[in-house]
Amino acid sequence: MLISPNVFAQNESINADYDRDSRIVSISGTLDYSIDGETVHLMLMKPGADLSKAESGEAEIADLAVHIDDANGTYKSFAFDAFKLPAECTLNDYEIRVSVKSNVFTDYLYVADKSEILALLQNASQENIPVYIEKYNDVLKLDISNGGIFFSLNDANKQRVYKAVSQKSYASFAAFGSSFNANAVLARLSECVWGETEKLLTDNNTDLNLDLTDYLRLPQTDRDTVSMKISSKVYENTAALQTAINTAIADINNKNNSGGSTGGKGSSSGKPFVKPSDNITNDNNNQTQEPEKGGFDDLEGFEWAKESIDRLTQKGVISGREENVFAPSENITRAEAAVLIKRAFADKLPNKGKIKFSDVNGHWAYEYIDALYSNDIISGVSEDNFAPDAYITRQDFACIAYRIAAGISELGKSNVRFADDGDISEYAKNAVYSLKEKGIISGTSDNMFCPKEFITRAACAVLTDKLIKFAESVE
Repeated sequence: MLISPNVFAQNESINADYDRDSRIVSISGTLDYSIDGETVHLMLMKPGADLSKAESGEAEIADLAVHIDDANGTYKSFAFDAFKLPAECTLNDYEIRVSVKSNVFTDYLYVADKSEILALLQNASQENIPVYIEKYNDVLKLDISNGGIFFSLNDANKQRVYKAVSQKSYASFAAFGSSFNANAVLARLSECVWGETEKLLTDNNTDLNLDLTDYLRLPQTDRDTVSMKISSKVYENTAALQTAINTAIADINNKNNSGGSTGGKGSSSGKPFVKPSDNITNDNNNQTQEPEKGGFDDLEGFEWAKESIDRLTQKGVISGREENVFAPSENITRAEAAVLIKRAFADKLPNKGKIKFSDVNGHWAYEYIDALYSNDIISGVSEDNFAPDAYITRQDFACIAYRIAAGISELGKSNVRFADDGDISEYAKNAVYSLKEKGIISGTSDNMFCPKEFITRAACAVLTDKLIKFAESVE
């Protein structure tokens, strides 16, 4: 039997099937070369065993191993007879050594019964939590696979989850798993776009244990508003998240009761902010919109935006809510944002018919949404939904504008940060500061960007006007 060969096999796989209740172990595996008919040797080593003593004759192999066996290879695979761990094999890491054709490869069998694993979790350190997960996830059954919530987290947020579940007592593996998953969801909320939020909450509420009754009673547009307000923020625990949800719902109810709408005034006239194409009928009032030529009577206090509003109106890019009424403080929807950008940059945004969202079929802005989505200018709020009638935030509109600008000219990035930089989602920071460097966005007088607020019609007009000027300056 080989003891310490110098050549190590590549692309090997050892599978150790270990039943912690019966203590029965089955070891098998595969290699990337044929071992048909070759003898494959197995040694399950005692902890701390020194093979050099066997080579020098100071010890017998049998004294260094818990279990020794041979098997014949079949093509590229091998399998040893199942065996029961001896009673002296207690909590420890046991090295598995498999050798064949002068090659040796190793893995570990992490021996521990379930009561010992649960004991390890009690008040475990942050450093030990990932070690225990790696060794004992056959018992913990945590979803750490590719595609799961935890796997998607950045390294800092993974450490945040480890910290959150460390130094605590757990009555069961289920209690540990629930805490782990809840904290993974909290961490994900700090990274995700708002369109993921509702599904994150509802799919994982068994572990979060939130009261979502009032949230789920809201119409979809208001649920989207809550999702926008609570996403991309750090929550220390589920109680803090519950408070944020309740506060967002209360804000909506207060504004609805006072006659307003979330995040500022919404549209009540049914007229789109941006003029549809001449052949598109607005489903809300069943008549084709004509471009207006300015002369709005409600721009007092919005002198900073008047020039841009008038210019875009003259170009037929935008229109008022009704004759002489622009409603500068109202919000715009994601669909209206798509129409605005398509109208402003029609020659750069051909329709390609790639749209996939189920909630835009039959929508009056379908063609415009398709144009932006097909050209990678806008994305959905989830894999299946676009949320066309949800209001759009300042940072999300900045992302759209950035993609237009980046397609026209190479962009730099401003080193001067907004005072509320911490509130800007990571996915939007490059867009925000690239546009800031070009003077396309400037923020408020007190150096705030207010990224999570909905963009108003006036602010949207100014940003779009500056975007058009930027395009004209480089072309």
